[in-house]
Amino acid sequence: MRVRVIVCAAAVFGLVVVPFAAAGAASDSGGPGATASASVDNKVKKLKKQVKTLEQRLAAVEEEQGASRPPSGPAGGDLAGTFPNPSIASGAVGTAQQSSSIPAARVTNSTTQNVPSDTSLPLAFDTEIYDTASMHSTNPIDTAALRAPVDGIYAVTAQATWGAGTGVRLVRLVKNGSQLLAEEIQPAGVNSGGPLYQTRTTQVQLQAGDFVQVVARQNSGSIQTVFKDDELTPEFSMAWLAPGP
Repeated sequence: MRVRVIVCAAAVFGLVVVPFAAAGAASDSGGPGATASASVDNKVKKLKKQVKTLEQRLAAVEEEQGASRPPSGPAGGDLAGTFPNPSIASGAVGTAQQSSSIPAARVTNSTTQNVPSDTSLPLAFDTEIYDTASMHSTNPIDTAALRAPVDGIYAVTAQATWGAGTGVRLVRLVKNGSQLLAEEIQPAGVNSGGPLYQTRTTQVQLQAGDFVQVVARQNSGSIQTVFKDDELTPEFSMAWLAPGP
């Protein structure tokens, strides 16, 4: 486009200049030739200004065409409305889209665990059944905790099965190492001398970085065992429910 404008300008320039070339040559002796030469000079100046104006306009158009522009027009796919401010279309985000992004974890331990009498012991969980948001660590020094990756309300559940014996068995859910969230307390003989099954579930509002542990305790006077049984004991889960107030 720039070439066409310049060529056209040059053609106009030639049409004006050529007819007056002879008159320009006669201007040295004065008279009518000098007047014609002055007229040519004025027209040449005007043409130069017009060419410069055209070039400036052309440069502005080329700059505008080459510049990035925000999208416009109707939105489609998973979006509704129009650009540049579309919204998420109804039904575009469902369970399938959130299944790997909602924080949730369930862990267990690969062996039985011994709990000394009158000792509060955070149970270890060295095996991840699932963990969608890196809530659990398999580092041996930190397997007891599930950590909240984001603020929100969480559902937390602990399951443990004890061997038969005397005294009382206790399972607690504890936040950040000290704050009691919930506990299950039962006498060891409640199941007619058989294993004692304990389950405790609660909901808790957590900040990102807060952690929850399962703490076991008993007072039989001797070491008691928390059994290992797949999908039953020991089991520990935590799942995000809602953002919270």
